[in-house]
This record gives sequence, structure tokens and C-alpha cells, in this order.
Amino acid sequence: GKTTITNSGTITSLGGVAIVTSGTANVTNARSRTINGDIRLAVDTPQAPASTFLNNGDFSPGTTIFLGGNGSILTNSGYMDLTAPVYGQYDTTRLTGQFVQTADGTTIFGLDFKAGKNDVLSVSGATRFGGEIDFDTQNPLKGRSLTIAHFDQGAQSFTAKMGDLNGLPITYA
Repeated sequence: GKTTITNSGTITSLGGVAIVTSGTANVTNARSRTINGDIRLAVDTPQAPASTFLNNGDFSPGTTIFLGGNGSILTNSGYMDLTAPVYGQYDTTRLTGQFVQTADGTTIFGLDFKAGKNDVLSVSGATRFGGEIDFDTQNPLKGRSLTIAHFDQGAQSFTAKMGDLNGLPITYA
């Protein structure tokens, strides 16, 4: 069977992983609700039917969002904060599955131009990036670029609006 989890409060990891299932799952993070930590769905059944994770609230993953089988998808219609809980620490969050950010979704990245460090979203599956991208910027410097995302299969659509970068120009390729 498939596990169904609907968060109506707060789920916070004590050791890095907030939710883990052994089989496929449908996870919903309700509006104004919070999940903090890694997500590992269908950990022992990578060929299982697709799992889904619908974020309508606040989601702060660690470095792993593993959704399991082929066709699994994370839909962000809420707020996904990739900034690390420790100031000055920047990580790559690896999403194994597809990623869709709707017009209502926002993803925030931490950037430190002086140190040349930042948060990165790496996605294995198809990507459709709408909504907004925002930044928690430290030490802005002109003429420096930082890569904030990598999409193994490219971005099928990219319509996200960029937040202000402390007056610096924003470009993407």
C-alpha cells in the first residue's frame, strides 16, 4: 500500500531526516504548516510507483529529498527555504525526482559572494520552475556569479521571477 501523510502542524527532524517511508507515499504539507529536514520516501523500493510531496506550507529540507520511483514529484506551492540552519553554512540539496514550482511557490537560496559559497538545488528529474526565487544575500559583490541550481534533464520551463539581489543585476542561462 501507499502511505499518506498530511502535516497539519510541525514536523522537525532530530537527526536530519524529517520523514522516511519504506514504501511509496503521498505527503502533503498544509498551508501555514512546517516541515524541517530531509525527506526519504520509498527508500527500499526505488522501482515502486511514484511518490508525491506537495508543499503548500513552509519546507526547509536538508541535503536530501529522495522521492523514490520513476515519476515521483515534488510540487512547491508554498515556501521552500534552502538556507542552512547554521549561519555561513551552504549546502546542495539533491532532489531525486521531478520538481514543479507553481505560480504560488517561492524558493529561497543563501548566497555569500565574498566567500564564493551558496545553496544549490540539484534536481534529477524534469523541472518546471515558476513562482519566485528569493535570496538571503551576504557580502554582495558586482561581477561575481554563483550557480544556484542544476537540472539533470534541463528545465522544461522557467518562468520564475527573481527577488531583489541588493541592487545587483540578476541573469540566468
